[in-house]
Amino acid sequence: MFENSPRPVFAVRHPPQGVPRSVPFGTSGTFGTADDGRGSTAKIIEFKRNNMKTNIFYIAVSGMFAGFIIAPSAYSRNLQHSYEDSPYLQDFAEKIPLSEELAGTELSAVSSDRNGRILVLSSKGLLQIHNGKLVPDNHYRPMLDMKIRSIDAYRDQFVYLTDKVVLSNAWAGQFYVSHKMPDAGLFEMGSNFDFLSYL
Repeated sequence: MFENSPRPVFAVRHPPQGVPRSVPFGTSGTFGTADDGRGSTAKIIEFKRNNMKTNIFYIAVSGMFAGFIIAPSAYSRNLQHSYEDSPYLQDFAEKIPLSEELAGTELSAVSSDRNGRILVLSSKGLLQIHNGKLVPDNHYRPMLDMKIRSIDAYRDQFVYLTDKVVLSNAWAGQFYVSHKMPDAGLFEMGSNFDFLSYL
């Protein structure tokens, strides 16, 4: 029988007297006895169960480390087919209908300036966008009576071709040049405020 006071046993080469043979040799634990002799067996069996749980834990941890060692080769194969996504600009279209009062109007040209303002040339004069629809542009009343044939952006400013002149409201209105082609329908700006108008 064991001593009455518990004592740690770190290596048991031979099972002590009264220890069941099912307990493996070399098991560490704390042994003690009860009056009827059952306490010792209960403690040893409890220690064995704990030891089995510990062994399972060690096996699981070892498997995890093995997975970390083997996994990189598998991950590296997958990374060869991966790519890095990056943001990019994508064009999109936004439909802007004519207002009810402009039903049947023909559109011929469109341009925008440095402020992002958009003008559309139509058979009924210049149009602008307002509340998601195209409506008449009345910003410059002197232009309402002009016969505008074409519109373009030069140095990010609006330039207009009429039946008589090429002009712009930018640069304090100083760009105002007459031409002798009343039937001109198109024009092209040059590098230094010169232009070419043609039919």
